[in-house]
Amino acid sequence: MASIHDKLAQAKYEEKLKATILGEFIGDQSPDMTFDVVTGFDDNEKPTMLAWVISYNKLDCGKLDWEPFMGSENCSSIEDAYQSLIRGLQSKLVDLMG
Repeated sequence: MASIHDKLAQAKYEEKLKATILGEFIGDQSPDMTFDVVTGFDDNEKPTMLAWVISYNKLDCGKLDWEPFMGSENCSSIEDAYQSLIRGLQSKLVDLMG
C-alpha cells in the first residue's frame, strides 16, 4: 500500500500535468472563456480513465454553460489520461503552426 508521502507526491505530479495542459491550451484562447481539466471513468470499458479540457462561461442565471473541447484516449490511470491530452494538444499546436 502506498504511503501518505507517495500519495501526496502522486497528487502533486498530477496537478503539475494538469497545469501543463492548461498552460499549453490557454495561450491561444479567448480571454472571455474559462478552461479546466476534468477526469472521469468510462463505465462501458474496464475501469478506464478519461480526461477532458472543457471551456465554460458563466450564464446570467449563475449556472455554468460548459462544453468539452478535447478528450483523452481511454487510459488506465489519470496520469496516462493527462499525458494523452498533452500529446493531443501538442499535435493541435503543430497543425496550427503549419
